[in-house]
Amino acid sequence: MTTTNPAHITPTQDELTSARVVENDASDQTLSGNSVHLEQEMIKLGDVNRDYSMSTNIKRAIHQMMMSALK
Repeated sequence: MTTTNPAHITPTQDELTSARVVENDASDQTLSGNSVHLEQEMIKLGDVNRDYSMSTNIKRAIHQMMMSALK
């Protein structure tokens, strides 16, 4: 990785060499080879939905404040 702007933060060598290891247990796979856990995916979906709702509500509130300030 290179920085194209001096204001960019350059990662340390440790950050560049460390890799995230994901371990898949062979017993977690179904007969079809699918290792997706529906419960975990539904939790992630709920998290994304909650984050989206919160961000749109914040944007709506800011927009309403800006519109009332302009009146």
